[in-house]
Amino acid sequence: MPETDTDTENVNVRINTDLLEAIDETWKKEGFNSRSEFIRQACRDAVRDTQLSSSALESLLISAEQAKEGDYVERSEIKEEFLES
Repeated sequence: MPETDTDTENVNVRINTDLLEAIDETWKKEGFNSRSEFIRQACRDAVRDTQLSSSALESLLISAEQAKEGDYVERSEIKEEFLES
């Protein structure tokens, strides 16, 4: 799917206030240009088939175990290491 859609349609969605506040905080923090852009990307991600290699699945299982133990890495740390280098 393209990152910008030329053939679009307006959709009205009711979202509770707490979720909307979290969305607004996140799209700004993540560098999206607008709430709409963020929501469109979230929708694309939700419907896109995810295909993972066996090593990626193994890494996810390890990560799940680490999370159960309370061992987390902040999103900002991940962005710095993998996206901003």
